[in-house]
Amino acid sequence: MAETSSAEPLPEVGYEVIELLDRRRPFIIISKKPTRASIRSARVAAYTRALDRLAQTPGWDGIDQDRQQKLAAPLERGKTRDQERVPIPQLRSELDACETRLQDAVAELHRLVDGDRVATVRLGGYFSGGIETEEQLDAALAGIREECSRLIGTGKKVIVQ
Repeated sequence: MAETSSAEPLPEVGYEVIELLDRRRPFIIISKKPTRASIRSARVAAYTRALDRLAQTPGWDGIDQDRQQKLAAPLERGKTRDQERVPIPQLRSELDACETRLQDAVAELHRLVDGDRVATVRLGGYFSGGIETEEQLDAALAGIREECSRLIGTGKKVIVQ
């Protein structure tokens, strides 16, 4: 590793120090490629936020601690730092899976609290082709409203994702 004459240490995350052949003049190159440490830190931060969101979900305090631990387990695993060296693609995959794991835990929490009364409306299908005009937006929102109204009319509690 190259030594710098600066009194401040380099930030650990997102930087690589490269020593060129001329050892008298070390250069610091800011890497555009994320490092293992930066991806791991992003994963830990994402799973920490996800756990906080899960704990703030209505109904969380109404279930016992054993069920809370089971629901939070996939998110807790993502929050822990690995003891062994995990490949970067696996770290990225785990980071990408965070939101889905949170949604699954929240859906299971709603099922535990509200039973079969819960129905999920996924917004992606209404916006899959994108929105270019106000008419398209009005049509998509009308479709969402219609589906939610239908489910509420059958006594369901609607969760929008």
